[in-house]
Amino acid sequence: MAEVLDVISGLKTAEQSLHTFALQIKQSNLLSEQLFDIKKGLEFAKLSLDNWQHRYDIRFHRPDIYIRILFGKEGHERMTATISTINILAGSIKSDISRVRGLALKVQYRRAYYGKNQDIDSEERVNECLRKIARNNTWSRRLFLSVLGKSDDVEMRLKRLHRKLTTLERFSDLYLEKRACGHFDED
Repeated sequence: MAEVLDVISGLKTAEQSLHTFALQIKQSNLLSEQLFDIKKGLEFAKLSLDNWQHRYDIRFHRPDIYIRILFGKEGHERMTATISTINILAGSIKSDISRVRGLALKVQYRRAYYGKNQDIDSEERVNECLRKIARNNTWSRRLFLSVLGKSDDVEMRLKRLHRKLTTLERFSDLYLEKRACGHFDED
């Protein structure tokens, strides 16, 4: 179940990255609000997965046999497949957010940074590029439309992620109930 931790950390990274970018482009309220909505969706997904992990006491160091005992063989297979899909979706969302941020970097000159600017981090580079974009109306409009299109893709993937998280919770409840059905019946 190490995949669960990977998904949680990936969602957290994507959420922070998106938050920073949304703050950087705050000049466009519509776009900034949409990015903050996506950030809230990522936060919800992370909290849902955290809650699921805590509810069923899924831990990194526990062997898979724990999940097989808890949910049965079929439940284990279904949940493992669902978690793998969640992991793939989270990775796609993370890379989409990187692409959204990368749209601003397209205006960066193809020059290398020298001297003390050589170690300039990506946040400063994004800010520098956004300042250049803000000075040019055409670039500003292009960035706005490009980010808007990419954010629609991220929202679509986020909806799929939420559906998969709901599926994971329902599978967990279903297979736990099936497993425990015989143990808690009263005569």
